[in-house]
Amino acid sequence: RINSYCFTFSIPPFLHLEVQRNLQDRGFAKGGQFSVITPPVTWVFLDYHNQIQNVINWTSEAIKPHYEAIREQVYQSQVNHMDETPWYQGGGVLQWLWVMGNSAVAFFKVHLNRNKKAFKDDKWEGILVSDNYGVYRNWVNLHQTCLSHLIRKAKGLAKHKDPEIAKCGAWARDEL
Repeated sequence: RINSYCFTFSIPPFLHLEVQRNLQDRGFAKGGQFSVITPPVTWVFLDYHNQIQNVINWTSEAIKPHYEAIREQVYQSQVNHMDETPWYQGGGVLQWLWVMGNSAVAFFKVHLNRNKKAFKDDKWEGILVSDNYGVYRNWVNLHQTCLSHLIRKAKGLAKHKDPEIAKCGAWARDEL
């Protein structure tokens, strides 16, 4: 009995033909049904037990040059926004999904750490726009707190029990 799997992943349109050719060249289509459907999502149907992980591994290899090119494009920007969010891997292992981006491009990476170790290999030295998380406050170059975070803080202060603090918060909220 052959086990059938349907694996779905999204890839940039410029990689669709490359992915299809390489999957066929690597023998993923031998002996079973195989098809790749174009944007916005690519569907790959495989009749093999362990081929899903192979597709994931190969896709990671195939997009690595594009991933590195995106990182380099982000690093060329003088101003980038940065944020992080929890990212749970298999077995519930907590890692962190970091994003650094601007109006043209966004670079994502998953890292075990939510501290400066996540950036030990990064060489970008531009102006950082972020929330007020400690890693960002200690940025060695210029730093701008994200406007939405400042507005939220001002709204909170505007509701403060102390009338002087509330007045100051309302003023800041109205100015922002």
